[in-house]
Amino acid sequence: MDNNILIIPFYSSWLYVCASYYDYSQNKELYGRLVRREHLQTLFWNVFVFQPFSLYSILTIQPPTVVMDTFWNEISYVLYNIIFGEVWFYTIHYVFHTKYFYKYHKTHHENNEVVGIFALYAHPIDAVLLNLGSIFLLHYLVVFSWFHIYLIGSIATINTIIHSHTGRKNGFHQKHHRCFTCNYGMDYFMDTLFSTATK
Repeated sequence: MDNNILIIPFYSSWLYVCASYYDYSQNKELYGRLVRREHLQTLFWNVFVFQPFSLYSILTIQPPTVVMDTFWNEISYVLYNIIFGEVWFYTIHYVFHTKYFYKYHKTHHENNEVVGIFALYAHPIDAVLLNLGSIFLLHYLVVFSWFHIYLIGSIATINTIIHSHTGRKNGFHQKHHRCFTCNYGMDYFMDTLFSTATK
């Protein structure tokens, strides 16, 4: 067994904690006002159990075969992740806002104002399927390199904590948390395509 199969799940949790701490250092007052003890149990299970177990499972089922692919393949994998990730995130997120599936997403919307650590404050199905599903499915189909798994996992984690869920009042995803019916995607192209974008 490749050691990366064990390292990546721990790395993902460590990176989530580090990125959240960075966001905390930039938004201490907001964290003090918003983060409550009851948030911590849900966050613990998602960050230290469900996400790492999901990563371990997919990497055991379909382990990468190379440490690093060719330069152009790695660039194309990043583009695949951006395009497919945007389509996946928008579509699944939109579906989670329907009356049949909102029960899996409502935990994430308990706070209209969010901070970085709340990125995985969600039902486990929401946390894994919405945030990691596109990476898992693409990896299963394409078989990324170990380098790419680390790279895209790091970019996705840092983006969702420090960009999407940070304490900025007028961020793209912050507006989604306030009005619920706009900005379902990652601010690339799907919301513009379906006229659900609110800047």
